[in-house]
Amino acid sequence: MIDLDVLIGINILPMIILAIILASCIMEQRNSPHRSYYFVAMLACEIVYLLFNTFQYDTERDIVASGSLALKGRYIAMRGLSDVFLFALMIAFTLYATKSVLAKAKVGKWVWISIVAYCSLLIVGCLISIFVPSLADRFYYVDVEGAHFRSLFFLAYLPAYYLSAVLLVTFIKHREALTRNSFIALTSFLACPILVSVTRFFDDEIYIVAPATVVSFILMYCFMYLQRSDRLKEQELLLANNRLAVLQNQIRPHFLYNTLNSIYALCGKDPKAAQRAIGDFSEYMRANLESLEEDDLIPLDRELEHVDHYLNLEKMRFAGDLEVEYDTDYVDMMIPPMTIQIIAENAVKHGIEKKTSGFGKIVIRSRRTAGSDLVIVQDNGVGFDVKQYVDDPGSHVGLINARERLKQLLGATLIIESEPGNGTTVTVIIPRNNDKKKETKKEEKKEEKGDAE
Repeated sequence: MIDLDVLIGINILPMIILAIILASCIMEQRNSPHRSYYFVAMLACEIVYLLFNTFQYDTERDIVASGSLALKGRYIAMRGLSDVFLFALMIAFTLYATKSVLAKAKVGKWVWISIVAYCSLLIVGCLISIFVPSLADRFYYVDVEGAHFRSLFFLAYLPAYYLSAVLLVTFIKHREALTRNSFIALTSFLACPILVSVTRFFDDEIYIVAPATVVSFILMYCFMYLQRSDRLKEQELLLANNRLAVLQNQIRPHFLYNTLNSIYALCGKDPKAAQRAIGDFSEYMRANLESLEEDDLIPLDRELEHVDHYLNLEKMRFAGDLEVEYDTDYVDMMIPPMTIQIIAENAVKHGIEKKTSGFGKIVIRSRRTAGSDLVIVQDNGVGFDVKQYVDDPGSHVGLINARERLKQLLGATLIIESEPGNGTTVTVIIPRNNDKKKETKKEEKKEEKGDAE
C-alpha cells in the first residue's frame, strides 16, 4: 500500500503548480481582451478538488494512527466534496470547450446541456451521500488499516468517460473551427487523466491521476499562450494594414480632384471662401498623413476637428445642399484616429451623394451613459440594407476598418442601423472600463511633451 504521506505530497505539489498558473491567468486577463473565465474556473475547481483530496488522505492517516473510525464522517465528507469539485471541473471544461473554443462552430446545445445536467446530478448525489450514512457506506469505504475504495467505483468515472466520448466526437467533427494548438490542448486534457484512470481498474494502487491532470493543465496553458501570441501578431499586422487602408480610403483621387476644382472655381468668385477651403484642405491632408504615424488613441475633440475640416470641404462641394450639425458637448473620451472621420465619409459617399432630391444632413452626437461613452453619426441619405453589408463587407471597407480598430484598441462596439430610403445611424459604444487606460495614455502624452520641451 502506498504511503499516505506520499499521497498528500502528490496532491500538494500539483496544487502549488496550478495556483501559480491561476495567478498568471488572472494577471494576464487584466491586460488582455481575450479572456477565458471558464479556464480560470477549471483551475479553481481542480485546486479545490486537490485540497479536499489532501484533507481526505490526512484524515485517513489520522484514522490509521488512532486505530479508530471516529473520524470516518470527516473522511466521507472530504472524499465526497472532492468528487463534487471533480464533477464541477467537468462542467467547467465542457463550457470552456463549447462556449469559448468552439464558439464559432455552433455546437448543438445538447452536447453541453447533457453533460452539465449529468454532472450536476452527480454533484447533488455526492452531497446527499455525505449526509446519508447508508448511501455513504456504498460509495465510500475506509478501515483502520488505511484501505479505502468505492463500492460503486465505476460511477465515479462514468461521467468522465461519457464526457470524453461526446467531446472528442465534437472536436473531431468541428476540427476546422479549431486551431492546431486548441485541438491538441483540448484532446490532451481529456486523454491524460482518462488513460491514467483506466489503469486503476487493473491496479488500484496507482495514484497518478492528479499529476496527469496537472500535466494536461500545463499543456493547455502553454498552447493557450502560443495561441495568444499568434493572435497578437495577427492584430499587429491587421492594425498596420488598417492604417494603410485608412489612408488609401481617405485620400481618394476623385475627392481630391473635386475639391481642387471647387477651390479653383472659388478663387475667382470668392477669394476669402477659397482661402478658408485651402485651410480646411491643408488640415485635412495633414491629419490623414499623421494618422499613419499615430499608434495611440487621440482625444475626441481632436478627431472632431479633423471631421469638421473634411465636412467643410464637402459642404463647399455640395454648394449649400449639405448641412452638418454637432451635438458634442461631452468630448472627454479617447478614440482611435480617423475612426469618426471614416464614418462621416461613409455617410457622405454612400448616403448623401446618392440622394436624387433634397438637401443632405449629417448629425454627430456624443453622449455619456452609466457604463459607456457613445459617439453617434446619423445621416438622412439613401440608406442601405444592413444584411447586404454583412454579406458583402467589401462595399463598406471603411466601416470594417473602423470597427476592427475600435474593437482592438478599446474593446468598443460599432453598431450600424440603416434601411433603404431612411438614412443610416452608426453608433460607437466605448466601455467605461477603458477610463484607466485613457488616463494612462494622457499621462504618457504629458511626459513625452515634457521630455520634448
